[in-house]
Amino acid sequence: NSVLSLGVQEVCHCLSFGFHVSESGKISEPEIEPSVISITKQLSYDEVNKILENPDSAASDWTHNDLKQLCKISLALAEYRARNGAFAIALPDCQVKLLSSSRSSGGPRVQIQALDSSSLANALVSELMIAAGAIAADICAEHKIAMPFRSQPDRTISETYSTHALEQVKDDLARALLSIRGSPRSLTRSTPSRHSGLGLERYIQVTSPIRRVGDLVAHYQLRTLLSPHKIQSTPLDTNAMDQLLSSILSSTQSARSIETRSQKYWVYEYLRQLGPAVRHRAFVTRVFTSRTPPISTPTTSSMVYAKPSSSTSGLSLVTAGRHGALDSGIVYLIDLAIQITSKLPKGITEGESVAVCITFADPNTLTIRSESQRISSTLTLSDQHPNSL
Repeated sequence: NSVLSLGVQEVCHCLSFGFHVSESGKISEPEIEPSVISITKQLSYDEVNKILENPDSAASDWTHNDLKQLCKISLALAEYRARNGAFAIALPDCQVKLLSSSRSSGGPRVQIQALDSSSLANALVSELMIAAGAIAADICAEHKIAMPFRSQPDRTISETYSTHALEQVKDDLARALLSIRGSPRSLTRSTPSRHSGLGLERYIQVTSPIRRVGDLVAHYQLRTLLSPHKIQSTPLDTNAMDQLLSSILSSTQSARSIETRSQKYWVYEYLRQLGPAVRHRAFVTRVFTSRTPPISTPTTSSMVYAKPSSSTSGLSLVTAGRHGALDSGIVYLIDLAIQITSKLPKGITEGESVAVCITFADPNTLTIRSESQRISSTLTLSDQHPNSL
């Protein structure tokens, strides 16, 4: 990790992506070069946000000016993709931390926070990573190099809420979660295809070779193209890439399943310890019908890409207990950035705010039961939600 990561050190081996960005956000003159850089200082997301939001910060002039310029570039890139059909929703991220042991139980204390992923620093990093992925995809497609290309098909109107329905939802986060309903899963293939959610004709994930094995494969393919004299082998062809991607997908799904179950275990333990006395701020994201399987779908990804519906002939918001709808569904706990199944009051509609009481939670069996209640003048919620136990 110390050899391959971009930490503070004298010598860091990496790939550098160079490109020009017009005022409209269009990329031109792209290039990729193996490089060696020296990193003398690291900044956290919070530090970058403070610098960008406060012109009088203690940061050096060059640091502030460079970050300000990068922020301007990232905004132009985002606007260019939006004009090409991109639609990105920055959802809060559920962060689970285990702290020192609790005196009462002897076990670790659980801390859960909903982290904002829509800050200027997050947007800056995200846009530049997307730009790097688009550049790599275009160059490899031009040279007919097989890569783990990412794509996403368009949604059909029958799978999305109508514009009229979404306009009825007052809460911005609730509207965002409802708007991504029906978004098709992204695909990974050896040949390029359009990624509708990103608004790109071609795209590769290439910026995390330590964390994602697919990115490491992409780096290998790039190296065979950029430094053939150093890589004494030929790039993988489409057949070999497809076989490798199949193996990677299987192992990745298994690892993601383990990670999800681990996170749910500690979330359910946290909710079990809080007990039914705490009322959680939430809103309804799904009302089950007789044809809907009651499945809990916790939100773990902080960025979701989807193409919005611009038609008025999509789905309508469903109201619990009416026209074949059941009195159960999925609610989003705002302070924890997770979704759980819940019993709903009759007449509640998707997108409405509720207060949720956890009546039962068993982390060992990953079972949870909860009841939702309309928020009224007689129902009070705690001003400060406890985020650690």
